[in-house]
Amino acid sequence: MRTRTFLAAATLTLGGLLAAPAFAQADADPYRAFVGWYQEQSSDGERPTPDEMSTKIMEMAEGMDFSTMTFNELRPWTQLTRFAGDLATKVDARMETLAAAPTVDGAQVAIMRLSQNRSRDVDETMAKVKAAMNHPMFEEALAAGDLGSFLGAMGNVPAPVVEQMADRIRGLARLVDAEMPPAEVGALRGFAEMLKTHKDVLGEDFFRTTRVRIADRMRAAVTELAESGADEAVVKRMVDSVAYVDGAYMRDELVDHPAPTVAFDWWSGEENVSSLQDLKGEVIVLDFWATWCGPCIASMPNIKELVERYEGYPVKVVGVTSLQGRHYPQGGDPIDCTGDAQKEYNLMPEFMESMAMTWPVAFSTQNVFNPDFGVRGIPHVAIIDPSGVVRFRGLHPAGALSDKAEKIDKLLAEAGLPHPAPVTDETAGGE
Repeated sequence: MRTRTFLAAATLTLGGLLAAPAFAQADADPYRAFVGWYQEQSSDGERPTPDEMSTKIMEMAEGMDFSTMTFNELRPWTQLTRFAGDLATKVDARMETLAAAPTVDGAQVAIMRLSQNRSRDVDETMAKVKAAMNHPMFEEALAAGDLGSFLGAMGNVPAPVVEQMADRIRGLARLVDAEMPPAEVGALRGFAEMLKTHKDVLGEDFFRTTRVRIADRMRAAVTELAESGADEAVVKRMVDSVAYVDGAYMRDELVDHPAPTVAFDWWSGEENVSSLQDLKGEVIVLDFWATWCGPCIASMPNIKELVERYEGYPVKVVGVTSLQGRHYPQGGDPIDCTGDAQKEYNLMPEFMESMAMTWPVAFSTQNVFNPDFGVRGIPHVAIIDPSGVVRFRGLHPAGALSDKAEKIDKLLAEAGLPHPAPVTDETAGGE
């Protein structure tokens, strides 16, 4: 049975898939065939489940001999491996063979194989990184248009790989200024994140200077894309990437710094609140969410539990969303709100009532994937102390009440404000 409960895990991934470039090989392109099937199945507002997607992909792959495929024949299948583990195994085995060829195509396959890597096994990932970087035609493959793909892939390698290859990774900074299609420059965002994550190994100064260079390169790409008449969605993704790399989180100016400005276009509460800055004097818990996000909805009982714990105490939980152009009521079909902000605002009170939401909701001017708070996925919780300083980010609302309460109680105590007794098994409802 299809539901929306998995949407945050699958919708964002599928959003990337549907927005990704389609590799036009022939009329029977499996990528296009799957996208067409997915869109048809989603026409009633309920998307296929992960199991349904995997089953469909394996049906499409039935009878295909991956062991004899060329690079171009294999390439569209790589877009589907994230949804079907059995397919991923077959595709990876063929890519390993093709990557051994001492040609530009071989190097491109090695890079693609790395970009497809989802293993957290250090040895396996290290082998793929070395296979790409040590390939005799590595530099030629980068020049041929795979630079963005490679740098994006390097953004996902685990810490031990970074530690073992720190010098070579620092050397990759030279590629930030290398020629690449403007649309691929967005992959530098993943590279910037990797440098931030591992700045203790790679060096604080190296991260900071390279981040600035990446942001500058992305801004130049925005101009190039706009002047070339690129699709608005492509330009917007690049603009969003610039905002993220330039945001407070990526500048290391978020945690233990005054909260970034968050303006509200709509506020459900009775107070006159137009921005986050109007809420100083209490501990503020921001929950970034959206009506289409299954895990956001599933975690609402946890949020309600948190709200109940701090009733009468100087703690305010705020659900922060932004205009999505589509509203997903519980138990009903999606409602198109494209270009009609007031319509989307007006639908929220009924949604809140249907979900028994006892905390205020705000529509922010900024995207719910707030770049300053480093929001890459939702739900995402940040906690701000009474003086307006961000103290925590990247939390999940469905986490244990005791974990959140410990953080909040500590902030209240620091400010000399009252707080409830510590959470016990009894007070947490048998947690």
